[in-house]
Amino acid sequence: GQGPLPQHAENTEDYFCDVSLQTQAADLASILLSPTVVTSTSSSVSSSSPVTYDLAGFSFGGRVALSLAVTHPHLVRRVHVTGVPAERDAFGRHVLTSWRDILSSCRDDNDDATTTTTTTTTSRASMRAFAWSCLFHTYSPTFLSRQDDGRLRLWVERICEGNNPRGLLALLEQTHTDDLEDEWHVLSMARKIVEEQGSLYDTTGVNDEGDCGIRGRLVVGELDCMASVAEVRRLSRVLGWGEVGVFEGSGHAAVIERAREWRKDLLDFLDS
Repeated sequence: GQGPLPQHAENTEDYFCDVSLQTQAADLASILLSPTVVTSTSSSVSSSSPVTYDLAGFSFGGRVALSLAVTHPHLVRRVHVTGVPAERDAFGRHVLTSWRDILSSCRDDNDDATTTTTTTTTSRASMRAFAWSCLFHTYSPTFLSRQDDGRLRLWVERICEGNNPRGLLALLEQTHTDDLEDEWHVLSMARKIVEEQGSLYDTTGVNDEGDCGIRGRLVVGELDCMASVAEVRRLSRVLGWGEVGVFEGSGHAAVIERAREWRKDLLDFLDS
């Protein structure tokens, strides 16, 4: 959903037909397995050791990281995830529903030769409404109150210019599910990760190379309305990843609101 449509994409319907978590994980794996990345990574580790990666993901990126741990567990060593709950609470689900409605009313100007000035204006207005809603549900009231009106309007314009409404809608429809039986629901992925560890590692939790499986840490903003602290702690219990880091006073975008604290938390985790 971000950036202009690639030149090789003939239309948005075909290009966004599959943006599922499984596809996202496959794309990430193809990058990590590419000769250039593997060669540059291997130069800093023993040639006899398998190449594994440490992943840090925020929100959707965190779910992509978990997806890669499901589909390619041998590639993942450690995972640091921000703002991903076991389940959305009622408020979070309502926000996603509102975003789907707003984006559904947007029209891609290039999709229909009959697009008029009126429909284009309506589409842009809907996209601006989505951008404002994103800001209010991503950041804490205190953080937004510290920004002047001009800066917030600039952020709204950047969101509108840098995102494709059809792509964003496809991501919401294909990668967010409330069905606990869906294999790509966060809880389903968490259970698969735990099960996979049991098949890869012996009863001591150590495999033949002496590795101890995928280690992880979950963190969240105290005021995150898209991933409640309680649901993030619930996810950590399922994964067995221990205490959850909570950034006081921060909304969903703790990586921005508490950038220095978040970076320190990540580095401390990687150094542990």
